[in-house]
Amino acid sequence: MTTVPASADAVVVGGGTIGAWTAWFLRTSGLSEVVLIERDTLGQGASSRAAGMVRAQGGTEAAVRLGLFSREFYLRQADEIGIDSGFVEQGYFMPCFSEAEVAQAQARIAMQQDLGLLVRWVEPDEFDDLNPAMAPGQTLGASYAPGDGYLDPPRNVLAYTAALFTAGVTVCERTPFTGLLSSGNRVTGVSTSSGDIATERVVLTGGPSLAAV
Repeated sequence: MTTVPASADAVVVGGGTIGAWTAWFLRTSGLSEVVLIERDTLGQGASSRAAGMVRAQGGTEAAVRLGLFSREFYLRQADEIGIDSGFVEQGYFMPCFSEAEVAQAQARIAMQQDLGLLVRWVEPDEFDDLNPAMAPGQTLGASYAPGDGYLDPPRNVLAYTAALFTAGVTVCERTPFTGLLSSGNRVTGVSTSSGDIATERVVLTGGPSLAAV
């Protein structure tokens, strides 16, 4: 669609991985009218060309919990929506190259384990054995989570495109976001190149270009 509805329960700005799956979650959580606006086409930006890394080895509790949630979601996609993003649990190393990084990794592992993440410290010799494509003797060890891995970026775009339309999200491609509408300190809608949409809920996922907003 290149026209926009007059109102919505929620508007998501940006048709990449974050925006598209956010719109899908909003719609499947019970909101009746969810609109996604994208200035080009779904997956046109980094989402179709990214490395596709999916890991729960975050540096904060929030990042670890979000990573665990994401891994579990990608694993159950086929059962839940009939298509998947090609997630592969191949394991993920985060190597250390200085004593300071080793200390940080050890503290990070302790935090991650407390949150339920299966992760462990790998000594340099084991790291070299498990990574034959890397020159030996380069690291002081690494953290390792066997459940982390990667997805297939183009397949992920196909998956969320199918999920959006199956769930009934209104997708408006080639529709640039031009600003927020507000009254007092509350959002009342969004402006687009095709007109305004009245809404009380807006999620901005359009990347650095929306930093000022």
